[in-house]
Amino acid sequence: MLRMMDKNILLNILFLFITSTFVGLDVMTDIQEGLPMRHYLHEVALITGCFGWIGAQIYLILRRDKKLSMILNSLKRVEDERDFYLNKVSHFKAQFNDLIDEQFKLWGLSIGERDVAILLIKGLTMKEIADLRQTAEGTVRQQAQNIYKKSHLHSRQQLSAYFLDDLFAET
Repeated sequence: MLRMMDKNILLNILFLFITSTFVGLDVMTDIQEGLPMRHYLHEVALITGCFGWIGAQIYLILRRDKKLSMILNSLKRVEDERDFYLNKVSHFKAQFNDLIDEQFKLWGLSIGERDVAILLIKGLTMKEIADLRQTAEGTVRQQAQNIYKKSHLHSRQQLSAYFLDDLFAET
């Protein structure tokens, strides 16, 4: 689909081509009539100017299209890189979730305690967890205490650090 600018440029080129064609036909008539050279030199200059302007417009279109093609190629490369890293992150996320789940099983956490533990690691408040799980805040606090007891950890920070410290450790 042509953009408005493309339509305008093409209309200008068409107008210039038609104009130069009519002027060219007039020059040929002038030659046949034997008019002096200086009469149709102006008309030849007009034809030359029209075709020069047509050439300039075509050059600008081609240059713009080349730039657009380069931008689209760059965008494609960036999208490919993004997809590559999203796939990698997705893969690592799945592995990390599996490791967390294995540890929760080793600690003997119930399904509800597992849900609360994940939300604690994500940094949600007790009230936010209660609202999200549609339970009482006291229930969430009790589940958090059970998590700390079963894991031999003492706080939300220790729970988070247990899983996250090694991810950010210097090698």
